[in-house]
Amino acid sequence: MHQVRGAQAGPDWLDSALRCPYKHFFQGQSGGHGSAARFVVGLLLAKRRRIMANPKRKHSHSRSRLRRANDRLRHKSPGTCPKCGSPKQAHQICGYCGYYRGVTVIQMEPEGE
Repeated sequence: MHQVRGAQAGPDWLDSALRCPYKHFFQGQSGGHGSAARFVVGLLLAKRRRIMANPKRKHSHSRSRLRRANDRLRHKSPGTCPKCGSPKQAHQICGYCGYYRGVTVIQMEPEGE
């Protein structure tokens, strides 16, 4: 590190860190380079090293299939209309009487006409 006339003194990584999108972490109320700066530097270093979580061993077919056993699609269980008692989907207008959440939303015509 060397002092340059007219420039702020700081570590070498600070120049590149101040150009990063996280620079607001560096310029707090006190103007210092505290724990937020260390956090950002850790982010930059982790990005440079491309640290990723990798499995140590291959999952067996049994373990993979046990995990996927619950990924199937399930049928939606029908509810009943509180007004007429006919089966209907939850949070939907009743197809028989047009009733939804205490209000008759659609005036249904009689089926014989």
